[in-house]
Amino acid sequence: MAKPPHSPLLWRRINQSLSPPRPAYIARLEPSTLCHRGASSRPFHTTPIRAGPRKTPALRRAAARNIPGGFSLPHTAKNGQRLDRDGFWWAKIKTDVNVCLREFDGIANDLYELTSRRKMMPPGVSFKTFKTVAEQLIRLSHSEHASQGNIKTISTDVDAVYRIGACLYPLKLGPAIKEWAMSACAKAKSRRAVVELVNKYIELETVDIHRNTEWIATVKDLALIDEFPPAVLLYAKILTWRGENETAAQLLEEKILPYIRPSPRVSDCYFTDVTVGNMMDSPLRLYGLAIAQTKGFDEVSKVMERAALEFYEPIALTELAITKLEVDDFDRYEELMSMGAAAGYGKACFYLANYYLRVSLGEFLTRQERETLTRVEPTGWAKTFEPFTLWLDSIVNKPWSRLIYRELALDWYAVAEATGNQTALLIQAMVQREKGDKVGARKLFDRINLERLSSELPVKAIKTLEAGWDDPDLKPEYPIKFMPLG
Repeated sequence: MAKPPHSPLLWRRINQSLSPPRPAYIARLEPSTLCHRGASSRPFHTTPIRAGPRKTPALRRAAARNIPGGFSLPHTAKNGQRLDRDGFWWAKIKTDVNVCLREFDGIANDLYELTSRRKMMPPGVSFKTFKTVAEQLIRLSHSEHASQGNIKTISTDVDAVYRIGACLYPLKLGPAIKEWAMSACAKAKSRRAVVELVNKYIELETVDIHRNTEWIATVKDLALIDEFPPAVLLYAKILTWRGENETAAQLLEEKILPYIRPSPRVSDCYFTDVTVGNMMDSPLRLYGLAIAQTKGFDEVSKVMERAALEFYEPIALTELAITKLEVDDFDRYEELMSMGAAAGYGKACFYLANYYLRVSLGEFLTRQERETLTRVEPTGWAKTFEPFTLWLDSIVNKPWSRLIYRELALDWYAVAEATGNQTALLIQAMVQREKGDKVGARKLFDRINLERLSSELPVKAIKTLEAGWDDPDLKPEYPIKFMPLG
């Protein structure tokens, strides 16, 4: 009877025992173990089992958060967004894209008309093009990460794509779509997107302003080579923050200041505004900061006054108004602060509201009371017409009661609250409670973001107020300490 053939497994063991081991085996297998049965029972398995390289803890955490490998997110913006080391927001939007598309379809016509009227729409873009590009942006932002390649699948004119992305801001997810478009278009070298992104990047608390990144170098090239005005302003800002004030002042003197002129009209589109919609300081204010150490306080005061009185810059108007408090010129303070608040500057709105409320509480005199104290007694023939003059003045310049000042304060607090000021919302609730409108006061109090308010007021005072808000006998005191005039 014939001898049965060897089994494949036995044949492999015999072959390994008769053949010299490969170099890869020498470090792992001793000669005495070459004929031993391995951990695997698979036939013809002739390579050692090796575990793959262990991932670092950072990569494992990133995988758990569904973050692609290679991305590091060391920065956190004020709105909670996680940004990479250069300030880019790379993530895709994790919501239902169809909901966003339906919302856009419902307001597409109105959005196109509004943005065209405000000159936000790129010149010559039709409604059909706007709708097509917007829908592609919405789909890409929900399905892909922000990258140069993804944005160029829409169009090679990335400046126009970014402007259309900014036009989608009124949507519920508009801010997120705009951020996605900004990061993608900046990577594709859109000038406006690069300027906006770098400006936001240097404002982050964790950023080393002296570190020269690729994108700060891009801003430098846009400023010095292309002479793109917003880039010039941003690079001058970076220089002042680095302490290179003389270089910044020279840059502004050569490339910006000779070309600015006072205008009675305020630009309603930040695509035509050199300060990118007040995201950066105005040229004159930045110039004043740059020359502060070299030319002295008097020269800086002249520059700031010119910025306020000729160019009506909101921040300059607010700062000039605050200086009037030093000489107790409340009339001029009110006039200048009103101009800054009317321009939409949030701090000016809050300061003006505080002033009106403190006048209504009797801390400061009303305008009529100040005029009465400073009125000069008429003499001679003017004394004969004094009764008629006083009667006419009482009709034409009807005095304001302190209740009117309180209503004015409420109006300006509402405007300040719209800019994100939580203290303004709390004071509105307190005023409504004082007026007896407890239901309205409760609604206002419920709208307060207590987490954000804790950065403006003491936590202990907030908790005490919150605990006793529904107590009918509670008479909360106004936080005068946190109601500054400047």
